Amino acid sequence: MAQAVYHYIKNYSNFGKIGISYVAIRDMMKETLKDVENFLYSLGVSDVDVQNDYLVCPTICHNPLDAAESMKLYYYDKTKNFHCYTQCSENFNIITLYQRYMELNHQAVSYDEAIYYLRQFISFENEEDKSYTPEEITTYKIEEPLEQKAIITLPEIKKTNLDMFVSDFPHPLWIKEGITEEVQKKFDIRFSYAQNRIIIPHYDINGRLVGIRGRAIDEEDLQFGKYRPIQIGNTMYNHQLGFNLYGLWEHKKAIQLTKRAIIYEGEKSAMLDDAFYGPFSVAVATCGSQLNRFQINLLVQELGVSEIILAYDKEYDTPYSPQGIMYRKKLIEKCERYRGLANFYYIFDEHNLLDKKDAPCDKGQEVLEQLMKRQQYNEKNSYHRWSRLYWFSFIRKIIK
Repeated sequence: MAQAVYHYIKNYSNFGKIGISYVAIRDMMKETLKDVENFLYSLGVSDVDVQNDYLVCPTICHNPLDAAESMKLYYYDKTKNFHCYTQCSENFNIITLYQRYMELNHQAVSYDEAIYYLRQFISFENEEDKSYTPEEITTYKIEEPLEQKAIITLPEIKKTNLDMFVSDFPHPLWIKEGITEEVQKKFDIRFSYAQNRIIIPHYDINGRLVGIRGRAIDEEDLQFGKYRPIQIGNTMYNHQLGFNLYGLWEHKKAIQLTKRAIIYEGEKSAMLDDAFYGPFSVAVATCGSQLNRFQINLLVQELGVSEIILAYDKEYDTPYSPQGIMYRKKLIEKCERYRGLANFYYIFDEHNLLDKKDAPCDKGQEVLEQLMKRQQYNEKNSYHRWSRLYWFSFIRKIIK
């Protein structure tokens, strides 16, 4: 029974329906400091100070992100709790923090929905040998379908804020890497002479500006991260990356028509894909290795997508090394997690066509298409050749 319940917890979001107490669920969560750091980054928090056994961040527990200037929210690895040393003046766990944060952003989130969001960052202990009491387990149902979740609407940023940056300035660095002048113009790429950064506006599914990020050029800036939100004066133009997909607005028409999407990690990859395929590109990016239900819903609920391929950065040297095996397992788990929503596939470099850290598109269109033609996992544990050339011939007839 415990193994069955654990399997359910790994794959489904509605914990209440399996009758496990919330205390038992919290005990199964085994977050590390790195997990918590990644979770905070997903909310748009850019200032996180990580120490050996704790971290410090702005007080997003009671302040909206753009007003949370006080670095008085601590997370302690030993207790697995946050403590706010200002207004809240109390301890609370990561689940409560997420609920409070969302409430401040005018989005009520249930305990189950909070767990579902956090699961992309946090591991659950394998409790197959643990015995639960009748009070902890009442019923369970393995084949419960995933319920639809509401789409989160991010706050809009006035487009006039982009006027401070230089437009029509395709950066030579990206031109050299294959992102053409036309593509940079399509994605509204700009440049900041003051910060010496390539400016990357982020638009939501309806074309609303919701965030502004920058690609660092200077060596001294790169040590703090290549891609970070832009700050002008006291204003940080960040957004919750987990509630959007970069490139969705630019490729919305092709995605709707084909009912297909390819998900990369980085903004640059979505633009490179556009450089290869132009109006036929169905690429989006999560801006990190995390993928959540809200992002899947943007594709499935909003645009009717039925096939999704994961094109994540290569995180191993050789495919059959321990790192390669674990990486493949991670991709399969991602496919299985959302198997009730669409058919999922992934790219895995079995023949070392890529270097470590490369995105599948970094070695050019020919290599990408070789990878696309190779084996990819789908929800039925079978393998499928997902050739883009097949459906390009279809959408050429309908995209004007």
